Amino acid sequence: MSWRDRMGPASFRGAAFHVESSEHSGGRRGVTHEYPFKDRAYREDLGGSARAFGVDGFVIGAEYMAARDALRAELEKAGPGRLVHPYYGELTVSVDSFKISERTSDGGMARFSIEFVESESKPVQPVARVDAPEQVRASAVAAREAVTAAFLSAYQPGSTPYTPSLSNMLGSATTAVESALSRVQLDTQSAAIQRLRLVRNRDDLAGLARAPGEIVDTVAALLGGFVGAGMSRAVASVYSFAPGVRPPSTTPSRRQEQVNFDTLKAFVQRSVAVRVAELALEENFASYTDAVTARDHVTTMVDEQAEAVTDDAFPALYQLRADVVRALPPPDADLPRLLPMSPVETTPSLVLVYQIYGSLTLEADLVERNSVRNPCFVLAGRQLEVLSDA
Repeated sequence: MSWRDRMGPASFRGAAFHVESSEHSGGRRGVTHEYPFKDRAYREDLGGSARAFGVDGFVIGAEYMAARDALRAELEKAGPGRLVHPYYGELTVSVDSFKISERTSDGGMARFSIEFVESESKPVQPVARVDAPEQVRASAVAAREAVTAAFLSAYQPGSTPYTPSLSNMLGSATTAVESALSRVQLDTQSAAIQRLRLVRNRDDLAGLARAPGEIVDTVAALLGGFVGAGMSRAVASVYSFAPGVRPPSTTPSRRQEQVNFDTLKAFVQRSVAVRVAELALEENFASYTDAVTARDHVTTMVDEQAEAVTDDAFPALYQLRADVVRALPPPDADLPRLLPMSPVETTPSLVLVYQIYGSLTLEADLVERNSVRNPCFVLAGRQLEVLSDA
């Protein structure tokens, strides 16, 4: 094949032009070391120089202005692009500079002088990136310490003879943990340990209400017993536990009981918020929307608590909130989105899933996500949510 046959039309990012002449430069980068009493220098090689391609080209014709503007628009775009070079074939290049010249005497022609530099489509050097999950874990530890310190400084059960409201609240929180435990699957040993803790709590709620240190240890142990994927939603349900009737502030003792009541309730809820933030990182999210929902659970809880939190605990809680927003949805996970769809006719879920995805692997997800009562009959016209790009 002759050189004429090998040459093809030139273009950059699809914008065509003609090439009149071309230059190509390259070389090696390095440092020259010269030493006393040595006649020859040492050249330290630091890699190849960037390959540069100088092109003198033109667009011509009655409609040359449209071709000129199209090429100029592509030359001004950011980032590397695909250059089809008549002598060197396809190249990935960035535009260093270009000039356009037009003469009336040429009549219907615009000349381009372009300097291209061969480049990678993505950076080849290391890029620093924050380890978002590790940031959340560190922030959770700091937030837990701040919340605990605020609780221990404000909770004074020894200054009032009234503790029934406090023991009742601890009983209600224990019930909420029991309910959360029933919604998840733990291994046999972990489940047995959790149930033993719950039984011990119920045996002496009044004594527990008078021991702030034991309350801290008990809450940490109960919430810490939920480990792994699928736990964050169950633990988040504890946040809405029923604390009972708030004591009146009719006497100094009752006022202190009211302070203790509010402090204990806030401690339990803040501890739940911190634990949910940690557990959200362990979830295997099926969709982008699921990750956003988990993130919003945490931010909503933190925002509610921020209204009454002490100045010492506020920065730690809001740092945790910021780190959760940065970590969820996971920046390195390309999660599918949820799309609406409606079956044209009443169809079994297996058939419907196969029609959508070409496989049956997501049948359980479709049934669970849309609360389908009878998978044999997914009714026509029903609004469903299905995963995209699954």
